[in-house]
Amino acid sequence: MFYSQNDKELGLNGEYGIEFLFEIDNFEEFIEKNDEEKHTDGTNDQEDSMVSGVLGGTLMGIVYSTARGMILERTQGTYFKGVILPVINPNDLI
Repeated sequence: MFYSQNDKELGLNGEYGIEFLFEIDNFEEFIEKNDEEKHTDGTNDQEDSMVSGVLGGTLMGIVYSTARGMILERTQGTYFKGVILPVINPNDLI
């Protein structure tokens, strides 16, 4: 909620929807495989593999910092001018 200089509630709300798409050329290098158990039919659980936390943290850092800048820039000239997302550890979002 946003407040005036007199600490009166202004009744303003804002919402942004931003979509980020990434293409990762060497994605296979970021797959961490756990001990795979073979089933009786010879297949492996794909759930035993997961994406590296390093990749997730890096991408989340890029996404969050880019969103901060986009929102700051796009709210100029509106009642939301000067409102920015706080600086946070992007790993906290994962």
